[in-house]
Amino acid sequence: MRRRNFKGALLPALIKVIDDLVKTNEILAVTSVMNAKSITVEDSYKQEIIDREIAMAEEEIAKAHDEMAKERPGKAIIRFKLAWKHARHAIFIGTEKPVISEREKIPSLSSFPS
Repeated sequence: MRRRNFKGALLPALIKVIDDLVKTNEILAVTSVMNAKSITVEDSYKQEIIDREIAMAEEEIAKAHDEMAKERPGKAIIRFKLAWKHARHAIFIGTEKPVISEREKIPSLSSFPS
């Protein structure tokens, strides 16, 4: 949606709504990335996934800023949404519990009655 397509009194109100939507999506994306960066895990495999998701989120945020500079707010919102999804995935990986913890190991067959 380009700004020049709208005329009259509707234009300023529409521009404000669009700008507010873009800013809100930016805040959600950036906040999620900051939260994802605060997660540390001991599992190096999980940490690699978290780091990769954060990097992809930051890349999407940069692309969203490029879209904003080109006055394409709809595309910027989509980029911020993708950034938020990457950050959310990093948070999920960092906070999920292992399937079997050290305390809940599967009992050996010898511990079952015959």
